[in-house]
Amino acid sequence: MENLAARVSARAGHMIAFAAIMMVVVCSEQGTGDRQATPSTAAAAIAEPSASELPPASGDTLEAKMTAAGIPTVYRARFDKGQLTSISERRGAGQAGEYQFYGARVTRYVGAPLDEGPDIDIEFDLRGTVVSARPVSGAGAQIPAEEVSAISSRGQLLRSHAVTQRSVKEHRPH
Repeated sequence: MENLAARVSARAGHMIAFAAIMMVVVCSEQGTGDRQATPSTAAAAIAEPSASELPPASGDTLEAKMTAAGIPTVYRARFDKGQLTSISERRGAGQAGEYQFYGARVTRYVGAPLDEGPDIDIEFDLRGTVVSARPVSGAGAQIPAEEVSAISSRGQLLRSHAVTQRSVKEHRPH
């Protein structure tokens, strides 16, 4: 009886997780609509990026739009043998960045910081520990830990969105 209760509980947890993923997919496909921008996101909402601003596509790619942390974003995810390898992102204020992945891990980010400043280059090991974080130009201040953490989190969010979008598109009836 306990084994049956555990299986039912696990199945319910899986169904809740699936429902949450589907909500993200549906909400991202519906776009931002006519929602009012909050004062903190007003500047980012002025210029919505376009896929034409991304680097050229080659191979197995997926393009998608989403609003993450109040910032409109368009990205192109690249896959190799079914695995996500990189995401090129263009954020609302004209900022761009490139995330590289190994499995489920962000291993590198090169591009604009989420705040203002010169382009940055952050490298992570497979445990998520920062190997290096520096301005691309090589000169300048150290990258704040908050910026590194935000970039890592954003990379994981984009990865989750891309993998979910791809999964949904592959399972739709044609």
